[in-house]
Amino acid sequence: MKKIIFGIFILIFISNLVFAYDYTQSCIKAGSCSCKTGGFCTQVSQCYGPSTCGYSCPTPKTHSSLVGNTCNSVTNRNCRCDVLVMGEKAICNGGTCTCVVSGNCQYTCDSGYTWDEENCVLEEITTTTTTTTTTTTSSTSSTTTSSTTSTSTTTTTLPASEYDFKVNSESGELFTIGKSQPVLIYVTNTGNATDSFTISYSREARDEHLNPVPHLIDVGLTSNKIVLIPTGETKTTQAIVTIIGPIKDGKITFHITSDATETSKDTSVDLSAGFPMTLPEFNFIGIFIIMISSVLIIFYSLHVNDSFFNCF
Repeated sequence: MKKIIFGIFILIFISNLVFAYDYTQSCIKAGSCSCKTGGFCTQVSQCYGPSTCGYSCPTPKTHSSLVGNTCNSVTNRNCRCDVLVMGEKAICNGGTCTCVVSGNCQYTCDSGYTWDEENCVLEEITTTTTTTTTTTTSSTSSTTTSSTTSTSTTTTTLPASEYDFKVNSESGELFTIGKSQPVLIYVTNTGNATDSFTISYSREARDEHLNPVPHLIDVGLTSNKIVLIPTGETKTTQAIVTIIGPIKDGKITFHITSDATETSKDTSVDLSAGFPMTLPEFNFIGIFIIMISSVLIIFYSLHVNDSFFNCF
């Protein structure tokens, strides 16, 4: 019995070490669900519409990383399969469907940072200097030696002027709806000390009616950290961008923050995506160009035919 209790204690102790975290944020809902309206059915489950009900975690605070979560998502459906008045068949008659998310996401501060109940802040760099003073006293009969030791502690930090950096971003191809496209993010350390950087982002997008639709741009960072860039060198990470619906224009802005000074600089990528145009979308100039091109093609064809018959 003692061994069992001791084993449980060890498991609890190890789990606290493995899953230790500094702060939490609430899980957020991702996706949606719906009920069908129309179509024959024999049971309610046949009236369930598309569902992508899930969860995600908020972007970590500056100088921290996601280490785990207790998120859980539940789809609450109230779809209806009603019997028709005429006949014995039933038909899907809509209903309500909600996506409920519970739990929280767990984060820990990066190495060299500590949680101050609101943010991850830079730990103080301290050096301890010990000074020992020894005094010796001599006499004719004996020698007496006494020593006194004093310790002083000083805090040393590099000035902000020692840190600086440049940022840039680029994509290789035009963006196409439904196709994932990598965007490279470059950070160059132009300061005089090694530094690490945290990357976050924001999205903007409008549809053809100029309504905001940032949710139609999906962004996934390969890593939200670029660590230990020596002075004068450049390192990179990438974001995978997917436009999941029609937009008129949009922009992704990447925010790069120095871990040493918490200074932030931005770099952005402009987006646009569309479908092949139909005739109503052509303006007068486009139609005029098509008409002129058609006339030139017909004239050229007639000229080639006349030349051919003149040869005989």
